[in-house]
Amino acid sequence: MMISTRILLLASFLIPALAEKFTLPITKTARTIPRIISPFSDQRGRAQKPLNGNFKLSSHAPVNSFSKSHGSPVEEQNFFIYTTNISLGTPPQSFRAVVDLNWADLFVPSSGCYSRSPHPRYCSPGNATFNASASSTHFDNGTITQISYGPFDAYARLSEDVLTFADGLQVPGQVFHDIKYYSWVDRFYTDLFDGVALGLAVEKQWMPGLDRRPTENILPSPFKNMIDNNLLDENMFSVVWPSETQEEGSLVFGSYDEDLLAGGLVSHPLFPEDTTGWQVELESISMVGDSDCGGKKVLVDKSIPGSKAFFMSVMPFIGFPYTIAQSLVHHLYAWESRCGPYMVVDCDEIASLPEVTIGLKGQNVTLKGEDYVQRIGDPLSCRFPEEECAVMFDAVMESENTVILGMPFLKKMMGVFNWDEKTISFGELKK
Repeated sequence: MMISTRILLLASFLIPALAEKFTLPITKTARTIPRIISPFSDQRGRAQKPLNGNFKLSSHAPVNSFSKSHGSPVEEQNFFIYTTNISLGTPPQSFRAVVDLNWADLFVPSSGCYSRSPHPRYCSPGNATFNASASSTHFDNGTITQISYGPFDAYARLSEDVLTFADGLQVPGQVFHDIKYYSWVDRFYTDLFDGVALGLAVEKQWMPGLDRRPTENILPSPFKNMIDNNLLDENMFSVVWPSETQEEGSLVFGSYDEDLLAGGLVSHPLFPEDTTGWQVELESISMVGDSDCGGKKVLVDKSIPGSKAFFMSVMPFIGFPYTIAQSLVHHLYAWESRCGPYMVVDCDEIASLPEVTIGLKGQNVTLKGEDYVQRIGDPLSCRFPEEECAVMFDAVMESENTVILGMPFLKKMMGVFNWDEKTISFGELKK
């Protein structure tokens, strides 16, 4: 008995303890009416230019400027929106929340909310709302706040309560906006989620133009609260997004699932060093296509060392500096859709489209046509119902050294966001 006990004690020192992880499923919800508008569209008259010589500019053409909302542009999520389930209060009240890498504040519609909008879905009896009086752990801070996020503008009161995730992860004292009044709601997006966002930013959220505008009501994000309360063995989370071949993804706090990877992870330090946002250094953008002789030829080769790559899970496009976006679209021979403000290509030619390589510092990620082209089946809002294949590239004029890597990039990789090491790591997923 003594010998076996010693063996067990020795084994406990030799075998490292497995880090506890908490896993949440991520699901995608399809839109019924395609609607592609650039999230940076308020200043069309000043910034619009055609992406190639054959492109006739429409009034909603993809351009690059800052929209009025302080929140991430979730209203521009065109075909799918990515959500997970969370709960607030004691006993828990459940909500379907948008997963947003660049948002911080948690908000929920109150059970007593109302709306001046003709589309008050978030306050309707069929939507999940938060009943503060039904929670024994609720605390009303009393502070009145104003919040703008994608498809709505609203007023709220700050509250605190227990936030609960799957696998028993609980975040005590989570501060959130308990929304009482919606001054505006976009009806096209009210069916996609319960009016709740799960922000994964640590501190300051980012979107184009935000540095030039006042930022108000920045609350500690749920992930920041996990860090402050020492709830995780490692202050990190990993994300595998749903894709065309995988209906359900996963959000894992405290670890990552190595079994899903085809190889190893490549880590990138946050850039610049003093940033508190999820961004890394980017060095180049290139495009390689077929030559007339049957080989390959370089179509675009742009070196942009010292550039910043931001990751936005509510962005359906990849946003490039204007000159790069112009070159890429030119070599795709894309034309303007008859059904919406986006560029399309021949659906039969997707497999033969050029490859686009995103050159992060120390790692190249290559996107094929199937990665950056989205099929739209018979748009209901179009006079010419037919399948279209939209190019998911946009032009961003934040600066010539800014690239926004949205879902065409993110859903191809596993992303591991590590606050302890101040790194973001990416790895190819198994087929």
